[in-house]
Amino acid sequence: MSAERTPWPIAGGGPVVLSQGALTLTAQPESVDFGIGVDANLSATLVDFGSLPPYLPAGDGPALWALPGAESAAFLLTPLKITASSAESLTLDEAFGNMPVSEIRTQYDLYAVDPDTAIAGHVGTATEDETGLARSAADSTLTQFSALFIVKK
Repeated sequence: MSAERTPWPIAGGGPVVLSQGALTLTAQPESVDFGIGVDANLSATLVDFGSLPPYLPAGDGPALWALPGAESAAFLLTPLKITASSAESLTLDEAFGNMPVSEIRTQYDLYAVDPDTAIAGHVGTATEDETGLARSAADSTLTQFSALFIVKK
């Protein structure tokens, strides 16, 4: 299934709403790089972890997103190798993936896959607010946009 591609405002920065509203990425002005000759249109597809390659976790720990019973979701983004020069933020709708509706202040770990190494690094956390949206923490370090994993703590 192919997701619709949506323009991401690079020059002025700002949000792009993807995957039928399940994922919103917000960029700082001039920080996102799509690569030479690649248009600034992005798509994100919510996928089952069983359909993904066996991405490795950074460090020695287990791949928390792949553990049995893990409440997690994965988004594949295209085009590949989108990067940012500064940490960007994300917002997730409460109804995304196979995750049950959560309570306010539920926390999630965020992972981003480096497309060159296929290693998923922990890039921060997100906390669900009273509106049902999980918002990344200010200290999150999201700079890679090829695959994003969200795992309930």
